[in-house]
Amino acid sequence: MNPIIAKLAVIFLGILGFLLALWIYHKKKRNEQMVCPFRGECGQVIFSRYSQFFGIELTHLGMMYYGFIVFAYTVMLLFHKLVVPEVVFVMLGISMVGFLFSLYLTGVQAFLLKRWCTWCLCSMALCTFIFIVTVVGIEFSVVKLFADYKGLIVLFHSIAAAIGVGAVTITDVFFFRFLKDYRISQDEADIMRILSDIIWFTLGLLVLTSIGLFVPATAVILIKTKFIMEIIITLVLIINGVVLNLVVHPRLVDISFGEESVDHTDELHHLRKLAYALGGVSLVSWYGVFILGSLSVIPLSFGALIALYAVLIIIAIAASQYFDYLVTNKKISPTALS
Repeated sequence: MNPIIAKLAVIFLGILGFLLALWIYHKKKRNEQMVCPFRGECGQVIFSRYSQFFGIELTHLGMMYYGFIVFAYTVMLLFHKLVVPEVVFVMLGISMVGFLFSLYLTGVQAFLLKRWCTWCLCSMALCTFIFIVTVVGIEFSVVKLFADYKGLIVLFHSIAAAIGVGAVTITDVFFFRFLKDYRISQDEADIMRILSDIIWFTLGLLVLTSIGLFVPATAVILIKTKFIMEIIITLVLIINGVVLNLVVHPRLVDISFGEESVDHTDELHHLRKLAYALGGVSLVSWYGVFILGSLSVIPLSFGALIALYAVLIIIAIAASQYFDYLVTNKKISPTALS
């Protein structure tokens, strides 16, 4: 695609996205009912508890994203000398973040809310087109861009792993402290959700940087035990996180963590056990990614690494279930591990 046409297209898409986000913001601020085509349920989506990320309204994030896209591409269109590899690399990364975040929000509608907002889907489509046009309109080789900035990508990859380890550790500490009364209150659940947002953000950064490392060296990296192992653990983290967000978090305040119970609306015994197990898997996996990223040489074969990881996961799950038994039977306080 002609670079000038590509920039004009991105600017046009960005303006549409900004106006859409601004319109939704005003509707929400005035508490007005939205017309939602195709039998959507826009109101129930935009007023839901998932309409914020890091405590920031998604409409604000949308306006900031689209506004920045319009501003940046207008400047690049007017001042072509600014279209250098460094700037292109940054804009590619930002558009990729916007695309992946829109996928995440679509997943929230599909699996958590189980309701669709037509206008939110339109925003997702705009983010997708912006990313596609950005990629096809790049004046430089994408592969070369990733190769040239490998050092920077590795740095952000390491930062993502470190933040992920810190966030999951803090989450576990908070979780056990919140269990002093053997229940999670709504305020405590909201704090857990913010920490979950941080973990999802770092997981997204981990995926993005993995793509950046993979693209320029596909043939070489596919035979590297360390990288393949990181990909496997990242996939486990994604699946683990999806189950936590879809199954456990929505019912967190309903679970009793201090007594045996039957499975009914208020006392979800199986979810309690699942919450402990998934927490163990998350802790082991994040530390696994961090340790793998910190080592330059892995003195183990792929089979040995897989076996070690599987054993650690099994131990973590078994330990979590034993801890559940101790807490349920009041043999230990939940705060003992915090």
